[in-house]
Formats: sequence, structure tokens, C-alpha cells
Amino acid sequence: MADFAKNLLYTREIKRLMAKQLISPSPEFVKFFTSQVYTGRLTESVVSKFTEITQRSLKEFINDRITDRLKSAIDLPDNTTTVSQFTEEQNETEAEPENEFVVTDQEMEGLYIVKAILREIADISHLKFKATKNYFGINFDGKVSKTVCRLWFKSSRKFIGIIDADGKEAKKAISQLDEIYGIAEILKDRAKYLTQNISKQSKTVELSES
Repeated sequence: MADFAKNLLYTREIKRLMAKQLISPSPEFVKFFTSQVYTGRLTESVVSKFTEITQRSLKEFINDRITDRLKSAIDLPDNTTTVSQFTEEQNETEAEPENEFVVTDQEMEGLYIVKAILREIADISHLKFKATKNYFGINFDGKVSKTVCRLWFKSSRKFIGIIDADGKEAKKAISQLDEIYGIAEILKDRAKYLTQNISKQSKTVELSES
């Protein structure tokens, strides 16, 4: 049990360090990758140049991973909302008065499932919801631009929609709420993408061997 607890702490600390490198790569981190693709001398100017390249590459890698997961799990061509459509819907939704629409028990249960899925990789106290006429949106900090997913539960056919890195919404039909767990990894990837640029003050975990 003690080993399990230690491993959990180590894992969390490594994840924190990885998130920190994603936001602001250290020279050592940049040099590790640069030395494998660049044959010249790693001068200060070269490292500075590759810092930006490394940061951009990491973000593109995460974006590509999210898109690939969506394509493999959801039929994108048939159920896709374009970037411009999503932007327009954001503006319309943000202009809607709060609490105008009734929230159903199924929508709240869906929210609890999403929170349970994201609990291990995000601060779920930041997860909020936005009820609209057509769907129930789950987002970070009440911002439509940080939507994790949408629950389309207003009709007899139910869908869960996820916005990919290109701003397209992919909908997956579900017959029961438990099926949301089937796309848990996609939801986690989406949440990581949305929070990767949020700078948080993290406390360093002090580990001691016993």
C-alpha cells in the first residue's frame, strides 16, 4: 500500500512537471529534443530558436492526438459542425440569459459522469454547465470557448458532442448515459488541451523515502 501511494505521488509530480514544460520548456528539456534533430553546436541562440519550435511541436502533437481520437471514435464527416458555425453558436449562447432553460436530471447525471472522468486530470471545481434550448454544455470557468463537451439530450435520440482542436464538433449517438465512459480518454484529452495554457500555482510535492 505504501509503494502504491508513493507511485501515485511520483506520477502526479511527473505530470505536473510535464505540464510545466508544455507551458514553458526549460533549456535542458529543449536540448534533449534539439540534440536529436540538429547536428550543429547548441549555442544560446540555437536553443532559444528551438524553444519556440519545441513548444509549438508539443502543442501540435496534443492537438493531433485529440483529433485522431475523435476520428477513430466518432464519425466526423456525418456529424461535424464547422469552425465558423461553432463560433457563431458561442456568441449566441453567451448572449442567452442565465437559468432560462430547464436542466433535466439526465443532464445533471451526465455532468457528474464527466466530472468523475476528469477528476484525476483536472480541477473539477472549475467545471461549469450552460443550459441552452438545444443542448447542455459542460465547460471550464463558465466559458463557452472552453467547452469540454455538449450533451444533446433534448430529443428522443441522444448525442454527446466534443469540439476538436480545429473547432469542429463531432457528435456520438448514445443510448444510455454509461456510454459516456466509453469516450473517457477523448474527454480527458479535450480537457488537457483546454487547460494546457492555464498557468496555475502548483505546490511542489515533497517526497521522502521511508
